[in-house]
Amino acid sequence: MMKFNLTKQEIDMLQSSNISRQAFANRITQCKWSKLKALHEPIMERQLTTQEERELMKRNNLSSTTLSKRISRGWSRYQALRTPVRKKALHTVS
Repeated sequence: MMKFNLTKQEIDMLQSSNISRQAFANRITQCKWSKLKALHEPIMERQLTTQEERELMKRNNLSSTTLSKRISRGWSRYQALRTPVRKKALHTVS
């Protein structure tokens, strides 16, 4: 893990926001966030799916990964669950 020089105030900010040093480091190195954003952006809470939502996922051929990606891209939970997965076009060689 990379070492980051943090002030006492920044360490207190991480602790009060429940952001681990590992999460902070990942945000900067992997997500390419600024130090300011990495310090202030709250940790996303995972929301479990209900039985009804799992049935919708099965009916619409949605994986949990697809659902998560749709929501992280700004889709509403309602839209993400109710939009079926697109069928991939088959490429034919002429």
